[in-house]
Amino acid sequence: MGRCKAHDDGRPSLSFTELSDGQLLINCLADCEPEAVVEALGLTMADLYPSKEPPAKTKPKSPAKLSEIYRYESADGALLYERVRYEPKDFRFRQPNGMPGLGAISQVLYRLPETIEAVKNGETIYWCEGEADANRLAAEGLAATTSGGCQSWQQEFAQHLAGATVVIIADADRPGRGFARKVEAGLDGVSAKVTVKQPPIDGDDISDHLDRGGTLETLVELDTMAEVLELVPELRSSIDEAFNEIYERRVEKYFARGEDFYGKLPQPDPLIEGVLALSSTAVLFGKYGTGKTYVALDIGLHVATGREFLGLYTVHAPVLFVAAERANQHEGRVKAWCQIYGEEKAPYNLGFYYPPTAYLDAGEDLIIARLAAEMGAKLIIIDTLRASMAGEENSSDDWNSYQEKINGIVEATGACVLVLHHPGKAASSGARGSSAMGGSIATMIEAKSGVGKTISLSDQGEHGKQAFFASGTLNHSWEFREAIVEINGKSLINAALVEIGRTEANDPNEAQHRTIAEAIKATDDGTGLTMADIERTLKRGGVDWSSSTVSRYIKKMSSEGIVKKVGTTRRWALNALLDDDDFDF
Repeated sequence: MGRCKAHDDGRPSLSFTELSDGQLLINCLADCEPEAVVEALGLTMADLYPSKEPPAKTKPKSPAKLSEIYRYESADGALLYERVRYEPKDFRFRQPNGMPGLGAISQVLYRLPETIEAVKNGETIYWCEGEADANRLAAEGLAATTSGGCQSWQQEFAQHLAGATVVIIADADRPGRGFARKVEAGLDGVSAKVTVKQPPIDGDDISDHLDRGGTLETLVELDTMAEVLELVPELRSSIDEAFNEIYERRVEKYFARGEDFYGKLPQPDPLIEGVLALSSTAVLFGKYGTGKTYVALDIGLHVATGREFLGLYTVHAPVLFVAAERANQHEGRVKAWCQIYGEEKAPYNLGFYYPPTAYLDAGEDLIIARLAAEMGAKLIIIDTLRASMAGEENSSDDWNSYQEKINGIVEATGACVLVLHHPGKAASSGARGSSAMGGSIATMIEAKSGVGKTISLSDQGEHGKQAFFASGTLNHSWEFREAIVEINGKSLINAALVEIGRTEANDPNEAQHRTIAEAIKATDDGTGLTMADIERTLKRGGVDWSSSTVSRYIKKMSSEGIVKKVGTTRRWALNALLDDDDFDF
């Protein structure tokens, strides 16, 4: 096993096997072509076969005729070796002493001294496939070089082109383009700028191109897709077959003419009847602090638990909440909602994803689509547009790019993607950002603060006016209902939304309030109890609540008229106007 001279061989990869008839087989583990290996060794393919006397009736071949000698020199101009061309076309290496092959000599760039000087002077370097083409361009006054032959690139050549502007001129055939791409890859990160071009006529090299009257300006850049189709011929037929199949399915399902048009267009299935549809996009926008995230969570939890939102038909399905900002607030809000609506624990159907890279353009859209598909999610909430969108909101190009991402999520999952957003500066301007948004989003909903701690929703845009009830407006309002929840061992007040006038919701702290009321009733001697007294009484009964928790419950009970202060003291007593039946827990 030896090192192959046809490629940059870091470890021995070349082996020879002699057959019984004397023929040599070449095997390079890097898949170099035998012709390239033989050429790099200064031999010919004929050298791999044992010499035999030609049959008596066979005319001997004419001896090869020397055609050109190309000198390869060191950086200081000393001759290192020659590459000799023979006719019929053949190339062999020759050492300065006349010995064939390269021996221990390392290959260098053709016209190396001129190339080094041209790089130093900031000239553009033109890389050709062969020495004849390099000489032709040099005769035109250009800095040209090559390594000789389409399998001759070695990575150490790149050092001489560091920081240079290089134009690689490929021969207009498959091997030529492949060689040019190898050189391009080898110069990546080394040269300042690398461009790959070729003659426009298939089969031409740069000399042929110039002979036809062409110029450097009429060279064309390589077509990457054409290269792919050329390297994998069967790919074109596979693409055609796949396209034809897709075309036939689309026409059958989505195309109609004449009276067949009636009833043909697909209608979206509802997620929430008259509010949100499956396989669609929606934007819920509102000013900072209006509670749009509460609204989104309320919608999501109704879908995840199978409850009817606003009394409307609602699909019972998994929900994915993409928390691109303020992720730490969701635990308390979900716990409060579950208390208020009588859920023992957070629904398994509700999933939260906290993306480390919020921008969908960073590939998060693919993660979200796969995660939602694995969950079977039919509602995907993205909080917020600003946190998940790369670029400028007011740029139509950036918005269209973002729209493509969320459309891709919709297509991959069949879900409704609901994006939370902020409004424009003017009260009547709708959602903030590019005007292209209004025409590309199926449903636009605005959240507004009402009197006190309430929220109201209204639809925006043509689709909304058709979809939201007969009046075209959501005439529904919510109020915030507080609940005390435990987070990391601390009792905190949080809230969830309850539709005004709705009787379904529960008092989340009914059991706690009744426990405190019973403790006060059992031990109050008529002078009331301090917070410490109440806490001690609860502990004797096996209820070990912290002082802050007891204080929160007492204040909540006071606001609801269940307990009152005794005079101006810090002692608490049950409201004397109430009896057991009046505790509407």
